[in-house]
Amino acid sequence: MLNRQGHLMGIHTDGDCDEKGHGANRGWTVDAIVGASPYPRSADIAER
Repeated sequence: MLNRQGHLMGIHTDGDCDEKGHGANRGWTVDAIVGASPYPRSADIAER
């Protein structure tokens, strides 16, 4: 997911919804991605 400036805000990982709109959506925030990976680093996150 990108903000209006084109910066990464998070990653949508599961759109497990049925045709009636029931189900669950999942994703990772940029903060969670930084915490789980050596790349990118906190300093790489743009101001929101």
